[in-house]
Amino acid sequence: MPAIRRRLALEQGAVYRDVIRLKQPDGTPVDLTGCTARMQIRTLDGRLLLDLSTPPGSGLVIDGPAGVIHRRITAGQTALLPIDGGLYDLEITPPAGPDDTWRLYQGAVSVSAEVTRDD
Repeated sequence: MPAIRRRLALEQGAVYRDVIRLKQPDGTPVDLTGCTARMQIRTLDGRLLLDLSTPPGSGLVIDGPAGVIHRRITAGQTALLPIDGGLYDLEITPPAGPDDTWRLYQGAVSVSAEVTRDD
């Protein structure tokens, strides 16, 4: 299955949260039980800016039976992102292991500049 192309719009210094719900063609949830997820944001030249994963407190939480992935990027993390953005992807690894990893999303990252600051 090819990755879904979706732009990720972030605001410097503001928390980003969203919920991804994966469904089968018949509308039932995709079972993600035992899966792990990882998402990275990189500059266009490949420098790592942000790395999220599924261990507790690492930005991604999977509700396996419901087919749901919660993404959270903290205000502190977005504050460090450059306004020229970059690229990202989100990969899912099933319990069978890394040889069966598939890419769910990929695309450009845009970052709007934070104007209100303590300086």
